[in-house]
Amino acid sequence: MNIIEQHFLDLKRIDKLSLLINSRWIGKAYPENTNLNIRLNCKFEQIDNKIIGFMDVDDEGEILIIKLEGGIVQLPFLIFDYFSTNPLITNYGRIMYEINDNWTELNGRVVGFSGERSLLVIAKHELTIEI
Repeated sequence: MNIIEQHFLDLKRIDKLSLLINSRWIGKAYPENTNLNIRLNCKFEQIDNKIIGFMDVDDEGEILIIKLEGGIVQLPFLIFDYFSTNPLITNYGRIMYEINDNWTELNGRVVGFSGERSLLVIAKHELTIEI
C-alpha cells in the first residue's frame, strides 16, 4: 500500500461513483511543447476501495494501453498511477483529474515518462462521458 492509498475515501460513501465506473470516457491529451494529436479512450471499475482503469492512448495511430490504479483522496479529485501494459514499452507516471459537478467531465494533468520518446511528459487531459 502506498502513501496516497492509505488516504483514499471510502468509495461506498460516494453517491455518483456509478457515473464514473459505468461509463466509457473519451477525450484528448495535450502534451506541453508538442503538436501531437493524442486521443484517449478509457473505462474504469471499482475493485475494493480502488479505482482501476485501462486507457487506450492513440498517439497519431500508435495505440498504447496503460493501466491506471488509484482512488479519491478528496472530492472532486481522482488520482492515478499508471504504467504501460506492454512490457516492451516503458511509460509510467501519475495523473490527477478534477471531476466536474455533474460527473460528466474529467480534466486533469499528467506527469510521466515516455520511454518511446525518452522524455518527461507533462500534459493536460480532457475526458467526457461517451454518449
